[in-house]
Amino acid sequence: AGRPVEGRVELSRTRNLRNSYRVRCERGTLELRSGERYAVTVIPDDFEHELAMCFNVKSRGLVVLTSCSHRGVVNTVKRAMEISGVKTVHAVMGGLHLAPHKEEYVRETVAALKEINPDHVIPMHCTGEVFIDMLRAEMPDKFIRSYTGSRFIFGA
Repeated sequence: AGRPVEGRVELSRTRNLRNSYRVRCERGTLELRSGERYAVTVIPDDFEHELAMCFNVKSRGLVVLTSCSHRGVVNTVKRAMEISGVKTVHAVMGGLHLAPHKEEYVRETVAALKEINPDHVIPMHCTGEVFIDMLRAEMPDKFIRSYTGSRFIFGA
């Protein structure tokens, strides 16, 4: 059976709660492992709130640090260039959110990054091995592998 939730419950379709308490959420019903059911409103996340940072390293160019790039890493880098007025990109680093995408989209992203021509590309969480393999093949001198605890220092 189940009981209606008092007030409003909002869940993002993209949030993975399976390992904590969610069993499934379909057609406005959230079913928990305990068997409880709740009426819910699912509101898709448009990621408009996503942030990125950029720094202008003297004589080198922009270092663009992304969070997860749900809006696209190329869009993020181009916007940083537009806002800053700096046309040279020294490094692009962060999560590139390419793991869930098809190979063709990943290939287009690599091609667009080649056009931007950053000195370094440092893919991190949620990027995916397909992108990393393509980047290693297409831009080997620009690829830097990042691991937990990696530290990068950019200086003039």
